[in-house]
This record gives sequence, structure tokens and C-alpha cells, in this order.
Amino acid sequence: MDPQSHAVFPPGRSKFVLLSILVVAAWCGMAATSVLAQTVRKLAPGPDPLKFLLSDENHKLDPGRIRLSLGLLRIPTQVFAEAMAQQEDGDSQSWHRWLEKARADKKLTLVTTEDAETGPGQEFREGYTKPYRFVQQGESSQLWDDIQREGSTQLSPQLWGNLVQNLSEERVGTQMNGAIHVAPDRGAAHLDLTFLHVDEPTLRPAAVWKHALFDTPRAIFRPWSVYAQTVVPLESPFLVAAQVEPSDGGDPNNTASHVLALFGKITYMPNPESKRAPTFTPERLNSAGVLRSWTLDLPKTQFQDWLLNRTSNENDEPKLREWLATAFLRPEDPASPRLLHVASLATSTGGGPNWVAGELRWNDPAGFEPSGNSRIFRPLVSEDSPYIVHHRLEASMLFPAGPPNDPNLRMGAELKLEAPGGPLRWQRWKHAMEGREEEPDNLELADKGLYGLQGLSLNTELTWVPGKSVLTAAALRGDRVHAAFTQYLGRSFQELKERPTQGQAVPAFAEGVSPPPGPAFQATLWRIETPLTWTDKLLVAGPEQATPLAAELFKAVESGQARLSTLSTQSLRLAKNSSSKIGEPVNFYGGSYVNTASHAGGIYFNMRMLGQRFTGEEVELAVQKFNADGVEVAMTLQSTGEPVWRHWGVWQPGVAGTNAANSGLRRPQFRVSNLAAQLRLPLNQPQVVAVEPVREASSPGGPLTGLRWCVLRMSVEENPPPPVPPSEAGNEIVPRRSTRFQLLVLKLPASETVPPSTESQELAQRLLGEVKAGARPVLDVLSVFRPGTAGPGYGFSISSGTEYYFMDPRGQSGDREKKASLLAPAVMPQGTPFSEQIYFEDHVVGLELKLSERNWDLTRDNAPPQVVMDTFTDVRYEFPYVPSPDKRRTTVSVERPVFQMASIYGRHLKAGEASVTRLNEDTVVVVSEVGP
Repeated sequence: MDPQSHAVFPPGRSKFVLLSILVVAAWCGMAATSVLAQTVRKLAPGPDPLKFLLSDENHKLDPGRIRLSLGLLRIPTQVFAEAMAQQEDGDSQSWHRWLEKARADKKLTLVTTEDAETGPGQEFREGYTKPYRFVQQGESSQLWDDIQREGSTQLSPQLWGNLVQNLSEERVGTQMNGAIHVAPDRGAAHLDLTFLHVDEPTLRPAAVWKHALFDTPRAIFRPWSVYAQTVVPLESPFLVAAQVEPSDGGDPNNTASHVLALFGKITYMPNPESKRAPTFTPERLNSAGVLRSWTLDLPKTQFQDWLLNRTSNENDEPKLREWLATAFLRPEDPASPRLLHVASLATSTGGGPNWVAGELRWNDPAGFEPSGNSRIFRPLVSEDSPYIVHHRLEASMLFPAGPPNDPNLRMGAELKLEAPGGPLRWQRWKHAMEGREEEPDNLELADKGLYGLQGLSLNTELTWVPGKSVLTAAALRGDRVHAAFTQYLGRSFQELKERPTQGQAVPAFAEGVSPPPGPAFQATLWRIETPLTWTDKLLVAGPEQATPLAAELFKAVESGQARLSTLSTQSLRLAKNSSSKIGEPVNFYGGSYVNTASHAGGIYFNMRMLGQRFTGEEVELAVQKFNADGVEVAMTLQSTGEPVWRHWGVWQPGVAGTNAANSGLRRPQFRVSNLAAQLRLPLNQPQVVAVEPVREASSPGGPLTGLRWCVLRMSVEENPPPPVPPSEAGNEIVPRRSTRFQLLVLKLPASETVPPSTESQELAQRLLGEVKAGARPVLDVLSVFRPGTAGPGYGFSISSGTEYYFMDPRGQSGDREKKASLLAPAVMPQGTPFSEQIYFEDHVVGLELKLSERNWDLTRDNAPPQVVMDTFTDVRYEFPYVPSPDKRRTTVSVERPVFQMASIYGRHLKAGEASVTRLNEDTVVVVSEVGP
């Protein structure tokens, strides 16, 4: 050692310095080790999201064995949607290239992988699930109440036992099962697969029941499942299914921002000693494919302009690509098209139903009550309910209409599509009449999931030209349109090594599957609101003007002189029912009643069940007959507008500070229109089919504010249209002369005599003349256009007005009938008891018309509901409990409505006839049948 390198320490300090050096060195070593460990942790690679594509070098396949490797990936929605739009031919190699690039760009997150090894045709079952135990919200609330009663900071052994005994359980993890058949000479495999993955739940705090010893949050599970029978390539990656992952409302953007996508790969080791290679019927190869869907949020005007000029589905594919390109380019622009949902599902002929579903599931109150303990009053769960929000794409009975190389090949299927219309939101519910919703100790419940109401629900049959997207359904939502497009992509496989001999037939259909019957149609419904000045156009219109009036209405919408309030379109097939629903559920207090619980400081209440109503349009259609002149179609429409809220007072006059304005419950008012009709319509021509009155939802039974025109168009989706199928004897469309039914409600004093309706033609003509001249105002109007309707079973019904939800506090003996509350007098009869169960009821304030080939029947509210106050002076206190009954009495006041309704009917008129019938002492109904 170099002597100059020796350090000389002063006497007495050498040991101290040496010790210091050792300590510092040790500290530096530990720090370096810690930093190194952190560096290693940071640099350590995570699980490879594409590990399911890699060969298992440590586990070689034995001859005749098959390995299925699956990978469930989480991918940003827009990233996956762009990739899906680029897959034009079902080429698995293009998916492989995209997956490699997405992994390099860190766009993939591995959720789970599963492997299965099996023999051809043998069933396999793999995976693992474990129990996840949790406290349901109902148990949590009751446990909280028991702790409050005990007044203890510790749980008694009995409560601990009750808690453990009542724990709920869900299974989390991954499971799959199925079977695989292979056709090595075609490089293909037939896969029958059931796959389920349930991650551990997300936990949302429930602050209303604050347990001192432990937390009992709301457990929200996310099951994601696939069932598929399909044909896939050997040795190459393939997409089994993909579906948007529902949002629980907890992410910052509160949107469905990711897709779960299940990819797979099948490896097969041939057995050279096998006498016959395992295979499956070759016709399944001809119809193997992928079904895909996109749901877009589009500007209303842009979509309406395109739809009006749409004559078939021929140009749907380029339009979808145009809108998707804009959505991908400007995803943050609120005025541009936006992507809402995307899904993909592998299919094959004869398989099904195939589906992919992503869900949110949790347990929550459907009803609640005030606690009975004397320490804290807070709501407790009285009724539990499962809440479910789900995305779902399902296809069944998939079949080709022709051989695989036919240029006119069509693929047909039953299609179900479901998705929430918007993100999940959470809202507070008060539990005292004098309370407020925003108080932190109130219940917090989701605005969706109860009673299975979804934003988008489509159930129909349709056909695709392979590779082309088609508009499947759309509906107006505010100033935007939600439009769903679907596409079928065929998968191609290598040719047979031994081709069929010339003239040998190649099966086009799987065994037991028939080609789709008849043509496909697109049904589009518009409802357009105009000013009352359009009444003049209606009164002079003949039935043959149904088409010109529709064109005039569209021009009025374009110029801003009329408002498009409903737009709904859907694909359907001949002789098959199709239903489409797009909107949003609305929660409100009530099912059938509320239990009041009077208290010296106010009124708590028991809510045994929540009320929920779907707002938007529900349209059900069926094309029953079809010939060269048109179609005969049956249609039902249920339209519900956004709610207007009315406060109903429920208060104790003896409690200081309580009154009708600050104590009580809100109840909704919905502008509604329900229509059912059977019509014969020409093809590709929009037709006015009905006209109804418009009133403000905030003023039920108030004056007319406009007219709402219902326009329907039926189009054949194929261009040129297919040949007309031969009609069976007795099933032909029988032409009839078109007519228009018209009903007017007019003022006519009691001093003026109205003759019997059969003798009132002259009076009717005079009144109609005065209306057309502007000398007599119209209180109500309904009109039905009947273009060439056929068949004795023809019928038409329409109800229009405001669905008015109200409360009835009066006790009734015997069976309670809703009609009694509608006919109740303004002054409550003496001795009427108070019902501690205040009943919730509803009534459409407006008019309802039923029209048949023989007669018509009208029910109408002649005036807006009158709100009165009932005061009950002998109401018992619920708590705090006092043993002496005479000291448990209070007074309760409740608001309720009084209705003025009338019903009349008349006979069916011939073209050119009119009649007058008195509705009440100063109102008449004028009915006329307008001929061509």
C-alpha cells in the first residue's frame, strides 16, 4: 500500500472517525441498495399484454392436442374504435400487426389470460373464481340502527354474529368452458366458448350509515361475459368479442372510456397416426364472420338532412366512415360527431344466440324508512333491489341468403343491442317532508339500473351485405341524434387442398337453417310541432294530401318555422316485429304509496319503492303485408318528454315554520303521447298519419300552444327493390279509398240546442264553417289520416297530454280504486279519514281517442286540475312513542288535485258525413270523415 495514502488520526479520535466512516458507508450502502431496488422496481417489465400469443416453449403439445389461449385486454375506446374501423376483411394478420403496434405504443392493458388444452371435440373447463364477501346496503342500515339503539362503541356478540351470518357473496375471477373442432386442411377451427370475467368490485362509500368500527361501502361488480360459436383461424390471433366497459360514475370524465376486448389464438398439433383428421362440416366456413356495431352522437340537422334523402342502405357505409373520421379527428369538439359505444362479436351460421355483455351490478335500496331509535333519525333500507346497467350485443339465427361467392349474398340475423344513454350519475334522496335532497346524511342512489330501464334498446331482424355497414336504429335526444350502425364481416379461409369435382354442390346453408324471407325495410317516424296557425292547413286538407303536407312540414323544420320533436328510425324485416327504444330513465319518489310518520318536529316518511319512468321514444313496428303498391304496417308509439316537477305540500300546521311550500314531495309531470295504428302506406313516401294537440307540460289541461304532426315513411332497404313475393289466397292487400277522420272540441253554450248526433249534420257543417272562417276558436283537435287502409280489423288509438303524478291522502274503505281519486269532489266529505299511506297516482290530463271501423270513443279533461288542500285533525304521532293514545294526535294538511273529465262515443261516419255531440254544458265535439 502506498504510505502516502495512510490517514493519520489525532490521538483519541481514531476510533470515533473509523466508526463514523463505517456508519456513513453502511448508510450509503443501504441508500444505494434502496435506490437500486427502486430502480429495479421501476424498470421491471409488467405482464406482457400479448403473452397469450406466445408459444409455450416449456409445454409442448402432444400429437392430436389443441391449445386455446385467450387474453382479455383493456383498450381506450377511441383507439379500439379506430382499429375496428380499419379491419375491412376480417384478416387476422391485420389484427396481429395492430396488436404489436398498440403494445409498443402502450395502448394495451392486460386484464387476464386463460389457457386450455383439449382434444378435438372434447369439452374443456378452465379458470378460477373465489368468493368476495360484503355487507349489503340493507344489512348495513339495520346494523347501524342496532348500534345506535345499543349506544355502544363496540359490537355485541349477537350483532357480530348477525353481521357474519348475513354477509353476501359474489364470485370474482375468470372462468371459461367449451369445445373446439378443427379443420387442418382449411386452417380453421370451430370454437364453442363461454367466457366470464368478474374483477374485484369498486367500492363507493355510503356516508348515510357511518359505522364507527368499520366501513360498509356499496360494492359495484363488473361481470363481463361472452358466449360465442364461431369459426376462427388456426395459429393466428382472432378477436372473439369486444364491448365498452360501463362507467360507475366514479371516473373523472364519467364516460365509458375503455373497451374490454377478448382476443384468442388456437394451436393444433396434428397426429400423423390418426386415420382421419378431425374436422367439421365445411359449410360453416362459408358463414363465419364478425358482427360489429358503432353508436354515434350526431348533430340533429346534419343527420336529418341525410336521412330525408336516404332511399336505401346503399350509402350507409361511406356516411358512417365520414362521421367516424370526423369523430376520431375532433373527439373533443362538442359540435362534431362523437362516438358513444362500440362492440364486436364473432358469429357463425346456426350458432347462437351469441352475445357479449359488460355490466355494472350492485345492491341498493328500492325503499326506505325512518329509523325507530331515539338517538338519530336517518333513513333505513326497507326494500332491497338489484341494480343493473349493461351494454349488450346479441345475434342469433345468423344465416346467408345465397352461396358464399354470390354477389347478391345477404346475411340475416336477429339482433339485440342495449346500452345506457349516458353516464351513471348519483343523486341524494331526502327522507323527511321538511328535508332537502343535498343534505349529506341522505341516501345516495344511482339514476339508472332499477327495473332494467336502459338508454338504448333495440330488438329487430335485419340483413347485411357482407362488409357494408347499415343504419340500424336512431332517435332524437335533445339537439342531438343517437344513431346505431351495424356491420357483418365474413372471415375467409384457405381453399380446400382437394377441390370439389365439377358439378358437385357446395352447401350454402348450415343444416337446419333457412334463408331470410322477404325484403328488409327501414321505418322512420317524425313528429313535428307547428304553431296553431297550421290548423287552417289541417282543416282544408283532404286525405290525398298526406304526402304534400309531409314535404311542407320538412321545409318548415329546415326554415325554423316548425320544430322536430321526435325522430326515430329502425330496420326490420317482413312479418317480423321490431322494437326500438332510446331515452333515459328518471327516478322519483313513489311506487304506489308513501307511509307518513308524523313527529313533533316534522314528518318523516317510509318510501316502500322508488318510481322510475323512461323518457324518450319507444317504437314497435311490424310490416304485415307487402306488394308493389305499398305495405301494411302495425305501429305503436310511446313518447315521454323530460319531466317538469311540481311540489305537493304535506305539512303539520302546528309545527312552526312548516307550510305547503317547504314541506312535502316533488312529483313529475311528463308530456306524453301514445299512438297505436294499423296503416297501409306507399313505399318511400313520407305520409302524415296523425295530428294531435300540443300543450305545455308545466300547464296540464291548459290552452293549446300548437299542433304535433306524426309522419311515417316505409322504405325498402334494397336498391333496386326485390321482387314482390306471391300473396297467399285471402292474404292480399285489398285497396280502399283513403279518408281522414277529424275531431274538434268547440265552445257552444247550453242555450243552443244540439240535436241527436244522427241528425246533427247541418249544425256540424255550420260550426266547421265558422272554425274555417276564424269565427269560432278550437279548444282541441285530433286528426287521423287513413291512406287506403285495408282489413276489418283496422284500429287507431291515441292519447295525448301531460302525465300528471299526484298524491291522494284520503282513506277509503274497501278496495281502493284509482277512478275514485279522479272523480273525487273538491270539498272533502265530513268524516273522511287520513290515510297514513298517502297514495301515489297518475293521470294523463288531456284526451284519449279510440277509433275503430264501427265507432269512436273519446275521454277528455275539460279543464286544468284544480289543486285543493285537505286538512285532517286526528292524525296520530308515530314517534317518539307515547303510551297514552290521546296524547298522540296532530293535524296534517295535504294538497291534492280535482279533475273535470268527460267521456262520449259515437258511430263510425261515412266519407263526407259530420256530427255534433255535447261533451258538457258549454262544450261540444264535432266529428267529420273527410273524403278524397
